[in-house]
Amino acid sequence: MMLQKGFSIVELMIAITLSLLLGIGIFQVFTSNQESARLTQALVEVQDTGRLSLDLIARDIRNAGYWGCAGGLDRVNSTVDTGGTDYDADIHGIGAAGTGGGVSALDDVAAGTDVYGVAVVEGTDVLQLRSMSSDGISIAQAMPTVSAAMFVSDNNDFAQGDVIAVSDCQSADVFQITNVNTAGGADNLVHNTGNTVNPGNSTGSLSRQYGIGSQILRPTFRSYFLNEQAGVRRLMFRNEQNVTTVFADNVEDFQLMFGVDSTGDGVADIFVSGTTIDNEIAGAGTYDYDDVLTIEVRLRVASSLTDVVDEGIVYAWNGNAALPAGVDEGRLRREFSSVSTVRSRIP
Repeated sequence: MMLQKGFSIVELMIAITLSLLLGIGIFQVFTSNQESARLTQALVEVQDTGRLSLDLIARDIRNAGYWGCAGGLDRVNSTVDTGGTDYDADIHGIGAAGTGGGVSALDDVAAGTDVYGVAVVEGTDVLQLRSMSSDGISIAQAMPTVSAAMFVSDNNDFAQGDVIAVSDCQSADVFQITNVNTAGGADNLVHNTGNTVNPGNSTGSLSRQYGIGSQILRPTFRSYFLNEQAGVRRLMFRNEQNVTTVFADNVEDFQLMFGVDSTGDGVADIFVSGTTIDNEIAGAGTYDYDDVLTIEVRLRVASSLTDVVDEGIVYAWNGNAALPAGVDEGRLRREFSSVSTVRSRIP
């Protein structure tokens, strides 16, 4: 009689049970590792967006209000025609009466607010920064008259229609190039009146004759604000070429605070919102945006990945202990802030 060898039912059930327990353990480890990887990916994304955004905004804040060695905006004259076709105060307004300050802002905007033809998220802020930048180009020959063309090295990329500035340590003039003539190894930058460019110049004469070595500068404009499309909030950027682009996705809030020198001693003694500054201006108070020495930028950044964190996390943000209604609470969020100095205003 042959004996049959094999597992008994009890042994088989024990083996199956152990296999199930082992499988469940492996699945839990796999799921945990997958969740950890998604959380790490979300954290890296949020950190990169927040830090890069703050770094680039801080750079522009530090450069705001620089008008060459002429110093203050009160020494800057503009001949760009404010009544000309396509005149834009942001692009052309540096030095024009009543416009062109190095720092300005909109605070806690109302629903339906548009800037540059783009809707701004309600309750957020808009930052506007103006300055001048140098390409290392200077005048190669003194101007014989205030209306004369400027001779500069032909190692440049100036073109008809560009708005530029000439500056020495006494004053600066902003104008639009109406023509570029090349002769004798140099470019002659013409700044006449007429309709060859828009908006054009109101006069062909500058405030003074500029000598050899006077800097040629480019007026710059930087603006940051939030827009929302298809449920995604984005940090937007606009420059002096009238180009508005997406700077970073999933930036949910953008808030500003301003360190103001209210006493004129060269030290920021109060931190206030843009609304406070606007009220001070409206009431003919003691300070305005020209007295801003530092700017604090606050961002709330969310991950693009969903279901990363448990819902119900309480956030204390901008005075509120809750996220706005309707947002996806499963996204990872971090708050970033930095304080930057407007270097041209520090004694």
